[in-house]
Amino acid sequence: MARDIFKTPPLRGSAAERFIERTKIIEQVKIPPTLNHVKLLTRKEVQRIFNELSPKVKKTFPEMVFKVRGLVTKPIEDFTIFNDFSCCPLGSKKTDLDDFIHDEARRYHEEKAAFTYGLFYDKPGEAEKIPLGFATLQHDTIKIEGEKYPYTDMPAVKIAHFGIRRELHGLGLGSTFLAMICQLMSRQEWRFIILYISSLTMVKFYEKNNFTALGRKPAKLKPTKPLIMYLDLRKNSLWRESTKAWGQRIGQ
Repeated sequence: MARDIFKTPPLRGSAAERFIERTKIIEQVKIPPTLNHVKLLTRKEVQRIFNELSPKVKKTFPEMVFKVRGLVTKPIEDFTIFNDFSCCPLGSKKTDLDDFIHDEARRYHEEKAAFTYGLFYDKPGEAEKIPLGFATLQHDTIKIEGEKYPYTDMPAVKIAHFGIRRELHGLGLGSTFLAMICQLMSRQEWRFIILYISSLTMVKFYEKNNFTALGRKPAKLKPTKPLIMYLDLRKNSLWRESTKAWGQRIGQ
């Protein structure tokens, strides 16, 4: 830990002499003439350069986009494509997921608090612009018993929000999209995927997709005390199973 500067004793004797000698050496260093002409960039100029480079960077890193069996998942920047999107069951009231993707997801993205991936058909034309689902992810940590590491917490990606367009419920698309997200995170060198569940129905869905409850699963769940579930990507067989099921549905 750094010592309080006011409690640091003054240099004396040989230590003081070494300090003075090094100070003189530093003072003799001359700045190269070329550096005198370096222009400091304003915040606006830095933002402009970042905006110009951002599309090129995304093309350079293919691990941010993933395609399989006529589907593609990729990062979302234009959230207006979700204006007519709903993942609540037909005939049901608007859900918290709808409220989030319509009203909050853009702000989370702009503030770098979370990043959202969308699921689309991998077809040219209007079909590729219609979102089939979305997953909003955040960085988090997880405590796993029995791991032989000198850390108490392990880094993880949290699935904060996950939804499939309501017209496509019951087709196995949710499991396929979940597998694609896990595969993307594995490509980016993440090991653990976690999520917080407050519905027993959703617990069954994620258990089917190889997620494990962290600790004992309670008989009832409350929003104030959600169940933490996780997937160890090092042991993940979800990818092969779910994409095979989706391929059978679409005849591939």
